[in-house]
Amino acid sequence: MGVEIAVREMMTYFSQTDIEWHALAVGAMGYLNAVNDILVTDLEEGMVHEVAALLEGTGWSPGQHGVGKSVDELQEVQKDFRGGHGWKTKLELLWHAPSALVYEVRHTWGLPGEKTAVREYLTGRLGGSLSVLDDVSFSKPRKTIVMIFRDHIIADDCTFSRSLKFAVGEAYAFWVSNEKLEQDMHALYIYEKGTEMVGDDLAMTNDLPDYLKQLSRSTADFGTEWGEKVLAMLRGDKKVDEREIPALLLCLSAMSQPLRNSVDIVKTISELLPASGIMEIVSWIGVLVMLHRMMAYYAVAKEMPYTAS
Repeated sequence: MGVEIAVREMMTYFSQTDIEWHALAVGAMGYLNAVNDILVTDLEEGMVHEVAALLEGTGWSPGQHGVGKSVDELQEVQKDFRGGHGWKTKLELLWHAPSALVYEVRHTWGLPGEKTAVREYLTGRLGGSLSVLDDVSFSKPRKTIVMIFRDHIIADDCTFSRSLKFAVGEAYAFWVSNEKLEQDMHALYIYEKGTEMVGDDLAMTNDLPDYLKQLSRSTADFGTEWGEKVLAMLRGDKKVDEREIPALLLCLSAMSQPLRNSVDIVKTISELLPASGIMEIVSWIGVLVMLHRMMAYYAVAKEMPYTAS
């Protein structure tokens, strides 16, 4: 309902193309928000001051990302930012434009952007594609998503298996009630399990997504000792590969409702996983959040014909 109201309101001010680009930007910011939220990163003090000035009177607070100051305590410095960014700051951004373009070309060179080519690229490497890519109108965001999957899923140097990530993806989609994303992740998971060795050394059972869904529900009332209790449950379950237990704990803490990630849980996981493994899982959760936000928009857009006011 919230997305529908927002899209209808935006029709008053923006073209259909602009609205879609806004929705894609919101999806991209969902990735960054998830990563920062899970890692409980600190905001730079200057950024806190600037945002506090813009959101004065709304009750906004940096919360766990702050520098120990409330909005009220930032009143004295807000006046320096009320004018927004000046022309000098905006012109300085142009200095970085060439390097940004070079970076984009370097990392997306050779990747497909056309719908059919994207579908063939992902299907040839993963056994399936993502339904949302058929809804995206522009080649650049499609190519960007292909790049993300190349780096987070297809790459040979990933720490964790594709099946683990797709199982987490299916569980996440279930938690946020995104049936289409759940179907996409389930299809990718089933295909990947079919390509793995079946036998005594099979890392995960084929019902891992259902196991994660059930585990999330059964641990909802664990309270302040949530992390320790879930870790003990995972370690006591013979179906779970011990090497992947920290990753599952991180996924469950980051995607549970309510959000369970905290400084203590992040610290616990950091003692069990290398930094590269943590970032791989955190980035994948960010990707799932991005896909969910994009699909939420397109589900509404397809049912609501554009009518400029």
